[in-house]
Amino acid sequence: MLAIARRQAAGTALIDELEALLHEWEARYSVLAEYGSRLRRLPNDPARFSDEFDTVYNDFKDLYDRETWAGEEALLRRMIKVASTALTQLAGALASSEHAQLNALLQQHIATRAGLIDTLRIVFDQLNDAFEAINGLVAAGDVAGAIRRKHEMTAQFSDGLAEIRGRLRSLSRDVTTVSAA
Repeated sequence: MLAIARRQAAGTALIDELEALLHEWEARYSVLAEYGSRLRRLPNDPARFSDEFDTVYNDFKDLYDRETWAGEEALLRRMIKVASTALTQLAGALASSEHAQLNALLQQHIATRAGLIDTLRIVFDQLNDAFEAINGLVAAGDVAGAIRRKHEMTAQFSDGLAEIRGRLRSLSRDVTTVSAA
């Protein structure tokens, strides 16, 4: 009975923490997606593009300049700590094969999260490069070129967001798999 109670308490705490961490990742994705959407919604009318671009550009640059990735790294460290704590608490409550399976699932989950950080950085930097290129074109008076670059970037950015969404779905499936285990 004690082993079952320990497994339930530790397992419930693990799943709750995995779910909370997943929601934090989704919030980070949403911020990034917002700027891709704001870029895409800029008008194609050259007369209006420059003024509206300036606001979106400055808002994005404020976000970009504040980003240190420390929050994402902290989420990864938190995940490692949660996994370690849960595995320790469940060591006596699970059969060794179940414990090994849970460990493998959690290690896969951690690796997926680490990969997500790398993907977020890449997509974020690509978006920054696009904003800088568009800003350069606007400053040079090539608004038509800036609008073309906007269209090119939004297509590329959509691919990056699709990859991030795929990783988030994978994390969600991992939580479901760990929960079932």
